Amino acid sequence: MKRQIKKLIAVFYYAPRGRKLRESWAYIQKMQEDPALAHTKFAQFKKSQDNLKELVEIMTETLKDRVINRKSYDDKLKKLLFHPMAGPNDSIHDAEVRKLILRGVEIMEGSKDPLHDISHIYRCMRTARMYFSIYRLKEKLDWGIIATAIAWHDSSRAKNPGFFYDAKLLKPLQIIPFMVDVSVILSARVDAENSVKLFLNETHNYKLDTLFIEQVENGLLATSNHRKSRAEARDNFYGKIISDVDLLDIYTIGRVEASWLNIKENNRRTAQKYINRSFLINGFMKQKHKANLALDESLSIFEFNIHNLDSHAKMFYPKHQEIIGL
Repeated sequence: MKRQIKKLIAVFYYAPRGRKLRESWAYIQKMQEDPALAHTKFAQFKKSQDNLKELVEIMTETLKDRVINRKSYDDKLKKLLFHPMAGPNDSIHDAEVRKLILRGVEIMEGSKDPLHDISHIYRCMRTARMYFSIYRLKEKLDWGIIATAIAWHDSSRAKNPGFFYDAKLLKPLQIIPFMVDVSVILSARVDAENSVKLFLNETHNYKLDTLFIEQVENGLLATSNHRKSRAEARDNFYGKIISDVDLLDIYTIGRVEASWLNIKENNRRTAQKYINRSFLINGFMKQKHKANLALDESLSIFEFNIHNLDSHAKMFYPKHQEIIGL
């Protein structure tokens, strides 16, 4: 109990120093150039160098240039929109659908939330492409539905990360860890439902198929923190994919480092406490997140991400592993 209390207090004020960040980014570059540096204790990743390379790039994505270059992510996401395996009847070929996806990307480019930014969408999109390649024929999947849901699933977080961000009079309360936790949890409880509202409002500006809208809405609700909403949405295969790729990115090296980088680049020092508390809460929920994974491949990728994140923390932040919930 004492250790838990000490942990709850200790992580509140920590921010990584520049030297540690530079050292970790240099290592990440090496890992991207040589995927064999990743900790691959799982046999299925050793079988295919291409699969391993893809997983390492997704896991570490964000830090090649040591900046969150929103324009470069915009270009990268546009390239990801067209999946080479998407069939001729896939909704991604609809110009209206592509406009809707790019509108979601535009919202995420302007995200105020250092944890839910454009790089998070990019990592999720790349992971979703892997799942589409595996299940597209068996489940008769539509890539346009998946890509749209990924682009919009954190749109509410982009606009409203929590009450501490926009209410100046409340900022002094940030010195109380519990108050930051309340802000984090309250934002998380309604983010999927609020993203659905934003998405549905936006659809009025486009000519879209009703079934397409329903399927995307289902994918968004699959990321809900309300058990009933999430369970119902995950009965649908699109819901399984969207929920899993979102959960998997919680424990990537890129998510952790990109969050700190967002603080540095956007001069949002007050958000440091928000980030640390979010990591800590996710750490406590690690086993619950693992239990919520729906697809067989997700368990292996989850363990792969956790194992590498743990090794990364031991290497560069040995005194502060609790920051990232390990």
